[in-house]
Parts: sequence; structure tokens; C-alpha cells
Amino acid sequence: MFTSDDAEVWFQQVEWTLEDAGVKTSIERLRQVTRSLDTREAREVRDLILNPPVDRPYKQLKDELLRRLRKSQAQKTRQLLEREDIGDRSPSQFMRHLQTLAGSSTADEIIRAMWMDRINPIVRVSIAVQAAQPGISLDDLAKTTDISRIVEESLEDPRRSQTFIHYSPEPSSTEKQVLQEEFRP
Repeated sequence: MFTSDDAEVWFQQVEWTLEDAGVKTSIERLRQVTRSLDTREAREVRDLILNPPVDRPYKQLKDELLRRLRKSQAQKTRQLLEREDIGDRSPSQFMRHLQTLAGSSTADEIIRAMWMDRINPIVRVSIAVQAAQPGISLDDLAKTTDISRIVEESLEDPRRSQTFIHYSPEPSSTEKQVLQEEFRP
């Protein structure tokens, strides 16, 4: 089934599948993709389903689905600033999620600061020395925190694990201001 959460990745997977299955024509590809749409998504491209374009129907369907269902960068930034917490994700999953929401135009340092503020304070202290080293990547920090999380969850005190999983402070006003300025039209 189609997922608008990361439609670009979904389309890439579909294109590989169609290629492997020998589906070559654009109209065949359009038909295959429309079978994977749920009612909401199909309504968004109803015009293209009922009257497929003559010229490159699959490409036009793909482009329109991406355009009509994709969150704007402003919406993603708002979500990043206001609503995101680690939830039940591992620290590295949460970091990749923040990076996806932020898009390529957001500085790594902003993502690093937001991510560090939203991980468990005990884990944050445990990686502070590593984080201060020049050249340490955010990916390396995330891997370290994943290991710390596994250790944390193995502790017998369930309150500590719950604190880690649900910790999600509000972004600082500085973070909000920097990101809002960066995405201002």
C-alpha cells in the first residue's frame, strides 16, 4: 500500500518491483500504482485515474501524488519544532526522523542540538565527552546512544526505562527562532 510518510522511497521501491516484473509501459505502471492507493490517496488523483494522461501517465501520476500529498517544508519544520519526541524509537531512529523532517537545508548543528535536548538526560551526560570531540558525527553519537539505551532498558528499575522512552522537552526558543528564520519564504 502507498504511504505518504515517505512517498519518494515508496515510489523507488515500486519502480524496482515493476522493473523486476517486466512492467514497462507507462500506462501499465500507472494501473499498478493506482491499485496500491487507498481511498484517500485515490481521491487526490481521481482526475488522473479517471482520465489518464496520454503523455507519460505514470510520471504524471507520480509527480501529482508527490505534489498533492507531500507535507510542505514549513509543515515539517513546524512538526519538528512543536511535536516531535523520541517516543519508542531508538536514539538513532529518532535522529534520522529529525533529519528527514528537517530536510537538507537545516544545519546539522541545529539537528544535533535538538536531538541532544530530547534524549534521556542520563544518556546525554554519558556521551558529553564524545560529543565534544571535533569531527564526531551525529551518526556516531546516535549509535553510542543506542547502545546506552540497550543498557538502560536492561536495568531492573522500570521507572528509568519509562523516563528514557517518554522524555521530550519543548524545543528552546532559540531553536524555534533559528529554524523559523531558516525556512521563512
